[in-house]
Amino acid sequence: KRPTVPLSCARWLEDADDENPDAEPRLRDEIVTQGQTERISDHAEILGEWERWKQNSWLPWAVANIDWKAANEVYFKLFSIHQQLKKLGEQYELLIGLGLLTWETPNNQVIRRHIIVGDANLLFDADRGRFELQPAPEGVKLHLETDMIEQSYLPSLEQMRELESLVAATQESPWNRPEIDKALRSFINSLSPDGIYSDSLCPPDKPTKQPIVTFAPATILRAR
Repeated sequence: KRPTVPLSCARWLEDADDENPDAEPRLRDEIVTQGQTERISDHAEILGEWERWKQNSWLPWAVANIDWKAANEVYFKLFSIHQQLKKLGEQYELLIGLGLLTWETPNNQVIRRHIIVGDANLLFDADRGRFELQPAPEGVKLHLETDMIEQSYLPSLEQMRELESLVAATQESPWNRPEIDKALRSFINSLSPDGIYSDSLCPPDKPTKQPIVTFAPATILRAR
């Protein structure tokens, strides 16, 4: 629950921002009371109470609220995926994606796809309102997926076989970070001398001429 402003500070409070209700509240520099102008700088006791309230109440709530909103956003996305899976059945497949390739190729093709994918299963506990991402019943079976890249840009056949072997060695262990990082790093280094690998969870907003693979795990729902 959003913390309540101290009574002593309430009359100094600036109007709320309707477009950003979670914005940090602020005090006015001055107010007019019965025709007299009062300045907040003349009220050290109010400023002190305001700062204590911000540190002890507002800031902890603001941090927790950001985390809650992020978790809530993920929950609603998973709920939508689960509903679509139930309605569409075998028409769609659920995958886990690792290593997002973002790249604008020399012929201006824009690529934004994961290069390692595996089969997943999404379970929903309606009683607790909880989702659990699990391997598919037949296994995760992680594998390279490079159909979005023109053949002429791919590593050599020999290199591709080596990369496929790296992925195959951890095909049932998608969270084996050392091995997954090794496979993703090897792929981007084999793809281009300018290639970059980042173990970040957040990929670049826009593709560049320089190919980048970011760890960036994702749950993917797509047509078979």
